[in-house]
Amino acid sequence: MHIVICDDIEKEAKMTLQYVQKYHRKRALPFPQITIVKNGQELWQQKDVDVVLLDIELQQESGIELAEEINQIYPNVLVAFVSSYPFYVTDSYRVKAVQFLLKPLQEDMFDLAMEQILARYQEKQDYLIRRSEGEPRVIQKNQIVYVRSQKRILTATLASGKTRKYYGKLSDEEKLLQDYGIIKCHKSILVNLNYVRRVDRKGIIVELANGSEQKVPVSESLYQHVYQAYLKKLCL
Repeated sequence: MHIVICDDIEKEAKMTLQYVQKYHRKRALPFPQITIVKNGQELWQQKDVDVVLLDIELQQESGIELAEEINQIYPNVLVAFVSSYPFYVTDSYRVKAVQFLLKPLQEDMFDLAMEQILARYQEKQDYLIRRSEGEPRVIQKNQIVYVRSQKRILTATLASGKTRKYYGKLSDEEKLLQDYGIIKCHKSILVNLNYVRRVDRKGIIVELANGSEQKVPVSESLYQHVYQAYLKKLCL
């Protein structure tokens, strides 16, 4: 993840940097790449940018106009404004900013904003950030073999054989993971077709990275759906 802080006041840019670092440190999350730039010219020189924390009133240009350019050229880049002027909030909606943070920054508000930014970011990435007992769980989507739900606790079994428990709704995970070949096979289970080796009415056989196999239940109502999806996957 590459976060660019665009602010022409060095002291305030460094303050934003400290908040980003502190947020990741407190949650034991992998540290992102963070770059500080002073203007749009320096911003355009950056590569593989994921998030821009953008001041609105830069010396030589408008952050609102810069955000519009970012939307047009790099629509997948998330823009969040960091500004001393609350009356720009309406403009921030117009340019589809994901957050609007007021200076001077407050840690609790900044942390809430980062939660939302990361949630939007992870929808486009190949990993999930989930919580269990207040601790973050970083899970690679393509390593999930199946997910089982029990009383709002989700347990993801990974290709390594390890499991990760976290809070969540199975329906939410189903939407997030559908592009990774992960489908519903039971009212409380999602399965990754990439790890499926056999499908019949008695269950689904999945294979882990070490070659061992596990059996996953399939409901009668979902059997045909799963079987057809499995056959289609074999033909790809």
